[in-house]
Amino acid sequence: HVSIEDDQVLLIKKDSRNAMFEQLGKYNIKWSIDDGIYYPKISEEFTATAAAQGCYRIFMPIEHPAIEIMHREHKYTQYDSQEKVRTGISRACKLLRKHGIDFYVAIIVGFPEEDEKTLGIVKDYAQFVREEGASWVSFFYPKPLPGTEDYKNYHLVPEERKWEISSHYWAFSTPVLEPQKMKLEELSQAVNEISIEVNGYVGGSVSLCSVVLDIV
Repeated sequence: HVSIEDDQVLLIKKDSRNAMFEQLGKYNIKWSIDDGIYYPKISEEFTATAAAQGCYRIFMPIEHPAIEIMHREHKYTQYDSQEKVRTGISRACKLLRKHGIDFYVAIIVGFPEEDEKTLGIVKDYAQFVREEGASWVSFFYPKPLPGTEDYKNYHLVPEERKWEISSHYWAFSTPVLEPQKMKLEELSQAVNEISIEVNGYVGGSVSLCSVVLDIV
């Protein structure tokens, strides 16, 4: 298989990327991109080529849908309103549906600014992407690991959940960063309730490895 870290496949030069896809299609291999696609860069050309060469599934993380939170993280600055975020996500979903590629979504919850209002936006967008065709929505929690930009928030981690003491809390599916206006237990319960309403169960499956092209 081909391995690319995180959601970087759309940063590969188009000719090189298409040559890789064509080799998979040449041998009638069915494959998926389970390490993420940056949704603002999903294009008609990309989805048409991937589908024609055997891509059957894509993981599409949308991080946190609240644009104010993303702007504070210096992300998605090409969108200056909540409506433009929604339009961008909808456009990506429509392209994937058009070309018959299944997709699933992940939302990151639990930033320091998280509160009932922002969780309402999370719920709204989770329902929205399901209506737009997502197979399920996973919910991840940010982890302020050493060496990352988020490490500046490590002081917000309760003592009993710090890495040095309780490393088992540091999977993506469990919260460690306590928001300014919520307790961790409140956050976890709220997210589980959203997942039950949106997916019908708590949590959601997603590949966390670095394999981008999962060949079957």
